[in-house]
Amino acid sequence: MKVKPSQESVSVEKLTWEEDDWVPHMPRVLHTLSNKLLPIVAFSDLGSRRCEDPTLREYFEKIRQAARDSRDLIIQLRQDVQQKNGPAPRSHEKPTDSL
Repeated sequence: MKVKPSQESVSVEKLTWEEDDWVPHMPRVLHTLSNKLLPIVAFSDLGSRRCEDPTLREYFEKIRQAARDSRDLIIQLRQDVQQKNGPAPRSHEKPTDSL
């Protein structure tokens, strides 16, 4: 079975390490990463609440904590990017060039 990438997938190959090139893409990349973490947090939480095996419950808790820590890092990165470049334009808005 072939898996089709989601519409919101961000191609890492399109990004470069030149600051002018990748920084404008950061809000979108961070948003995508945040969305990818949501099911990990939700299902690990569900698993830890429903699991009766203490060892498995501990594994679920570790997964959930790692996902939450990652989410917190993404939030911090998003704030840093916004502080440096201002808020990202909404999807229906086109970025404007500064004069």
